[in-house]
Amino acid sequence: MGNDSHIDFDTCTLHGVLRQIRYVKQDVEEENPLLLKCHVTTFPANQTKMMVNYLKSFPHDKFPSIKRFQKLSSDHTKLRAVICPTDYKSQEDINADLTALFKSSALFTLEELDIPCALPKSKEMAIKWSDKFWPMAWKGNPNHQFLKSLNLDPQMERQMITQLLDSYRLINNKSPAIVRSVTMIARETKDGMMKMLHVAEDNRQTHPLSHSVMNAIKAIWKWIGDEYNHIDPILGVNV
Repeated sequence: MGNDSHIDFDTCTLHGVLRQIRYVKQDVEEENPLLLKCHVTTFPANQTKMMVNYLKSFPHDKFPSIKRFQKLSSDHTKLRAVICPTDYKSQEDINADLTALFKSSALFTLEELDIPCALPKSKEMAIKWSDKFWPMAWKGNPNHQFLKSLNLDPQMERQMITQLLDSYRLINNKSPAIVRSVTMIARETKDGMMKMLHVAEDNRQTHPLSHSVMNAIKAIWKWIGDEYNHIDPILGVNV
């Protein structure tokens, strides 16, 4: 594991200067998590390899933190598996698939179960959901994993923020009576450095759509039009 001493997980702050600000659409409720109705099958354990290959044909993004298989305490010769959400494929089609797979409809059963589709926020929550709904695979706090995955250069980020604040002061000093927001668009160059492409100010006092973000996008779009024959293939602007 890498060194994560630069991360304050309680405040979601990196290097003591970069704090994460995020919007959570719906908080995860421990007692009543968001559930997804799914097809679940019970099948012979000695056919696991065949079932694994079958499950590869279904999307896995709906199940970010569950175990696809469950052992039966009452019968060690059988396993249960989550196949897919019920709105992805009908029970009739799943039944036909498994009948063809096992060469018999007598070797498996099908049922519908409610499975948590949210990520548990703690190990204790994962254990609780495993007991109540379906076995969960705890891989750590998902936001902590995201923070660990970030590879940010604090000096470079500080430099970009300084440039943005300098632009903000310069623009607002021209008309102290009106506080205007400022948007900066930058991109990473081939040498790993950040290059400022444009800084735009807010002019919504003259037009409701002249937000600094919209103005910055329009400026870049104009740049693309002016430099059409020299467009960067990745970003779409001349560098």
